[in-house]
Amino acid sequence: MRQIDRGAQQAIDQLVAAHQALFSYSAQVRAEAVGDTKRETAMATVSYQKPNRARVEVKRVGGPSQLSVSDGTNRLVEGGGSRRKGKAEAGEKAVITTLSQANFFISPVFLYLTSRAAPIPSLLPGPPKVLGYGNPINLDGVAVEVVIADVQTKDGIVRLTFSIGKDDHLLRRLMIQTDFQSENLTLAETYTQVKANPSLEKKLFTLPA
Repeated sequence: MRQIDRGAQQAIDQLVAAHQALFSYSAQVRAEAVGDTKRETAMATVSYQKPNRARVEVKRVGGPSQLSVSDGTNRLVEGGGSRRKGKAEAGEKAVITTLSQANFFISPVFLYLTSRAAPIPSLLPGPPKVLGYGNPINLDGVAVEVVIADVQTKDGIVRLTFSIGKDDHLLRRLMIQTDFQSENLTLAETYTQVKANPSLEKKLFTLPA
């Protein structure tokens, strides 16, 4: 039997609506992956201005840095000794592709929140068996409400924990925990210095020569 709290469902709906209504955004993001045999950490500065400008600068602990940027017409991805430049997609697909080219986000959730141009049909990887509230907390000086979704997948249960700004309904942390026979993983993205609809200078999205 599914256990769905209507208030928690409303919080998820507000999260999606708040992000997709933004025309510009910036934040510092910390991504962590902890498994049975490994631990990886990366930091990124993420900025976008719809419909087609985006920039992601990634720094990995013990790994190469990376830049992915679209100026609205062209996109550049460089890092690890490689450099690729080409045409950007039309409209918001340019933002989504630029974010995904950074190979930074632990899941497609942020891409989906950013735009319905994202290549996934839903925020969750399937209908939740359980959707409810966790204990409210504070992150980066912001009061957040915590929504927990347990989803049954072919590999086992996946728990997604969303920490959502109580006032602005923007994502402050996403945690994904798996309960698989092969390997258990805990993945987390933490969003700080979040700015909704900031005024971003055009030069931020200028492609380096």
